[in-house]
Formats: sequence, C-alpha cells, structure tokens
Amino acid sequence: MSYKWYVVITSANRENETAKILDKYDLVSYNPQVKVPSNIKDQDIFKPLFPGYLFAHTKYENMKLPSISQINGIYGWLKFNDDLPYIEDSVISEIKRTLFNINSSYGLWSNFKPGEKVMVEAGKISEYAEIIENAKSPHENAKVLMHFMGRKIPALVPWHNIKPIKSSNKKNTRLTRGRGRKIRNIDPNSTKSLVLQK
Repeated sequence: MSYKWYVVITSANRENETAKILDKYDLVSYNPQVKVPSNIKDQDIFKPLFPGYLFAHTKYENMKLPSISQINGIYGWLKFNDDLPYIEDSVISEIKRTLFNINSSYGLWSNFKPGEKVMVEAGKISEYAEIIENAKSPHENAKVLMHFMGRKIPALVPWHNIKPIKSSNKKNTRLTRGRGRKIRNIDPNSTKSLVLQK
C-alpha cells in the first residue's frame, strides 16, 4: 500500500517527543535521523535530518488528517496558502535508503578537498590552514598546511578540530608576518610535520 506523507512542523529539538504524541492520533510518523561523528570514537550521535519537521501519514485508509496545531510542541501541518501538499511514498523510501547508506558508514561528516581553506581549532590554537589531504574517516587525522612560528608547515590534525570557513567576500590576503617579512613556504610534501594530539 502506498501512503501520502504530510509534513508536520514542530518545535526545535522536540521531534522525537512529537513522534510519540502523533501515534496517539492514529498517525504514523517518520523522523529522519542522520549519524554525526563525535569527538570520541564509537560514540556517534544521531540528529534530525530536517530539524523542526516530521513526516506523517494516517494509519487507516480514507482517514482524514486530524487537527494537531493544539498539541504542545506542534505548530501544525505544513501548508502553502490553503493547500496541504503531500510527499509520495517513493520519495520517503528513497530518503530511508540514502540515510541507511550514510549511517552504515561514518555518517554525515565534512569531506574537505585539497586546497580548501579551513580553520584549525585545538585548545587555545585557532589558525587558518589549507587542506593537503583529508582524513580517511572522522576519527583520523587530516594533513593541512598551517602557520607555525612564522612559517607554513604541514601538520597532522584530528578531523574534529577542523572547521569549515563560512563563505565571505573577504579573503585572507596576509602574505607577511609583520614588518614586511615574508612568510616562507615549506614543500607540502615534506616529511616533517606538526602533529596535534587528540
């Protein structure tokens, strides 16, 4: 049997709680959750793929959608003007298949590309860097090129200490380390590298 899924708007961080409440209204709900790597190996967490939204359909055929806006933590059904759009069952099935593949691996983690500018944050260190080689998993080190003691050197950095830089019109154009002294570049393929411990 093919179902028509409708979108429920919920309060933030109350998706799981809301899903249990909807069951009392004869509604079958689906809260897509994606695995997000944590700083500790084998202790991954799951977060809603669409924060503040759930998918739901009626348990019984020809059953009308109940009013749910009066329920605490629920704003109601997603509508466009007076239209109540629905999502085909095949689309929900595709979301489930995609999430299964993602969650069966390392989950949703940033796959940095060589040459990408990033921010390295570890303890009191907060420096711009450039990706040389991305980590093979979120629990391994990535190789970056970062400023250290007035030079650019390769460094091995735990993946969770690397943050993407939000897009901005401003560019990091610093080419000196003060008083016109140029920053010397070291070959990125050098075997000498700084390792930031996990």
